[in-house]
Amino acid sequence: MIPAAFDYVRPADIGEALTILKKREGDAKLLSGGISLLSLLKLRLAQPSLLVDLRDVAGLGGIDVGGDSARIGARATHRQIFEHEALAAALPIMRDAAGGIGDPQIRNWGTIGGSIAHADPSADWPAVLIAVGASLTMRSADRERVVPARSFFVDTFTTDIEPTEILTEILIPVARVRAGGAYKKLERRAGDFSTVGAAVQLRQLGVQIFVADLVGISVSQEVGALITAIVLAGRTGAAFAAQLGSMQVNEEIDALTTAGIPPVQFLVLPRMLALIVMTPLLTIYTDLFGMVGGGLVAVTVLDLSLTTYVTRLLQVVTMTDFVMGLGRASVFGVLIALAGCLRGMQCGRSASAVGLAATSAVVTSIVLTIIADGLLSIIFSVLRL
Repeated sequence: MIPAAFDYVRPADIGEALTILKKREGDAKLLSGGISLLSLLKLRLAQPSLLVDLRDVAGLGGIDVGGDSARIGARATHRQIFEHEALAAALPIMRDAAGGIGDPQIRNWGTIGGSIAHADPSADWPAVLIAVGASLTMRSADRERVVPARSFFVDTFTTDIEPTEILTEILIPVARVRAGGAYKKLERRAGDFSTVGAAVQLRQLGVQIFVADLVGISVSQEVGALITAIVLAGRTGAAFAAQLGSMQVNEEIDALTTAGIPPVQFLVLPRMLALIVMTPLLTIYTDLFGMVGGGLVAVTVLDLSLTTYVTRLLQVVTMTDFVMGLGRASVFGVLIALAGCLRGMQCGRSASAVGLAATSAVVTSIVLTIIADGLLSIIFSVLRL
């Protein structure tokens, strides 16, 4: 059949093309490779009054693979996608799909953008792009927007693209952990439209989501309290020993005893109470930053979405986990205060003895903390907490 009459323009750049689409909104059709559109024109299933040929528009082609994403220009042909080695290495499913599209003439002329904008239910690309989590960039004279492939395909031969927009590129995330995919289709004969097609993209093991379990439970139950205790042992424990050691050198502790003031009640007990209160509070602070750090690693290294990480964290971390961690922190606080005060009270009568007391307090605090942590772990295990 002969197509209905239409006007034809060949813009030099994307700006001119977008201006034409805005002026002739609803009357114009874009011509990319032409494989899908020309068939519709010949059958008069499509009768645009204007055909806009994009072959001279720069910036709509090319394939770039780097970092954690792959960019495919909307005018990249099926053959270019099939032959691109970096894309095939990062996303083998793309080569699977491109290599089975039509015959050589169709693969040489047909473009990925034209195929997905046409949205034929028998086409190969829609299922593949949804499987790999692709996003599609569309540009009009007024704005640019990015739409997930799952939302782009609305119905048979119907997409989310507006009459004044041009599909410019396809963005596909590339997993940095081991991943792979495949595309298979059933066709009556080679090169024919598929009767049914299936695409799948998987990551090996798929245990990234359990990073939230590992980080949330370990940090809240033990790691947060242990890190806080070690830091306090190095700073507060040493400070207690140095302060009481200096008082010992200056005979201030002897003066307190002579005045009838018990040194333990006046010097040791307040410091112990302070650490009993502050160590759990600092542990909460440590827990928060530990979970934030785990989320940062999960999102940037393991390709886990922030929403998934937070949702999983809220599911697995319970109040019991936090109570166990804060209980450890209180015990650690008591031990650090006792070790620091004990070494300070045992300090000799010289300046060098003060330094030795501070060092000894740090070592004693850390050793006691580690022993207590092990004992508490055994107790919690026996109690099945």
